[in-house]
Amino acid sequence: MWDIIIWKNENAIDFVPCNWANENNTMYKYPLGMSETKVRETIYECKELCENYKWCDVELRKQCIKSLQRAKELCDKGQYTSNLETSDDENEDTKRKRTKRYIEECGQSEKRKTVGRRQLEEEDHNKDSEEETSTDRRKTFNFPERHARRNIEIRSETSSPQSGSSTPKNPASRETSVDLLRAVLRNQAQMQFEIKELQKKIDVIHNKQLTTSTGQGGREGHPTTESRFTNLLPIRSLEGVQEVEELIQDDMIFKDLAHFLYLVGGDTLSRLVYNIMKKLLVPDVSILYSGIGKKRKLPFCSLKIYKAIQVAIRKRDPIATEQNIKKTVALYLSQSKSRLKTIDSSSTTSKDSDQIDEQD
Repeated sequence: MWDIIIWKNENAIDFVPCNWANENNTMYKYPLGMSETKVRETIYECKELCENYKWCDVELRKQCIKSLQRAKELCDKGQYTSNLETSDDENEDTKRKRTKRYIEECGQSEKRKTVGRRQLEEEDHNKDSEEETSTDRRKTFNFPERHARRNIEIRSETSSPQSGSSTPKNPASRETSVDLLRAVLRNQAQMQFEIKELQKKIDVIHNKQLTTSTGQGGREGHPTTESRFTNLLPIRSLEGVQEVEELIQDDMIFKDLAHFLYLVGGDTLSRLVYNIMKKLLVPDVSILYSGIGKKRKLPFCSLKIYKAIQVAIRKRDPIATEQNIKKTVALYLSQSKSRLKTIDSSSTTSKDSDQIDEQD
């Protein structure tokens, strides 16, 4: 037998076996570690829960329902009404209404089947009469069979443009779309090339302006920007790094350094960073730094020189993000050891060749 209850923690109505209740019917067992299908099967078969369950607070709505089907019906009814009590008269009325509805549905289905058979018979009869009429016409006018088929094909071709859904797509339209796409891509490539050429011209103009301004500064007795950075760069020691750091505390010198590094140039972000870092630091100094100071190295990104690098790169490449710039600079610094080995090996090779020349 089953009871109709409402789980208070979920406010949901359900039917469960009577043997899941406690003595006061205020709490019921709920199985744990079971799939939904297994839980339903346990409820349908009224199995006792001896383990893997928990007690849940419930509100009892109806007890001791002997029929599983009746328990399901009352559970469905309880979703939209709180009164689950029904009299025998109501049950009889419900049964009579269901029986009457079933009889009416059966009668209507029989009527539909009869009407459908009649329609099929009429369609078959009309089809046979049309075939006989068309055969008589061909015999009367002595039309060959192939002429009749050709006439049907011509009629279908002439009538097809009237229906928009059956109109085939024009191959020429697809070719036009492909040609248009090619033209757009061609123009895009041309524009990118022209933009690069304009950027090169702008760099030349900026370089000339920088040369002119630094030349005037030299005539006034002050060290020019070009001569100052030419003497300091590339930085060859930690003392040189400290000297440049103190110099660029002045905002004007900081801007001059950023512009000087901007003129180094580069087509891509990685190439731009490589050219700037090569201009700034020799490998013996760059090997002492890392991006944020890992592996007991000095943090390069905390220097003001790095901020000047950021300004120069963003002026050259406006879409470059701070994260990408920092990552690329850190990658360059991490490769300083291999770069230094390459320089040492090349210098050793040149010394060996000089010694061979002297022996000769």
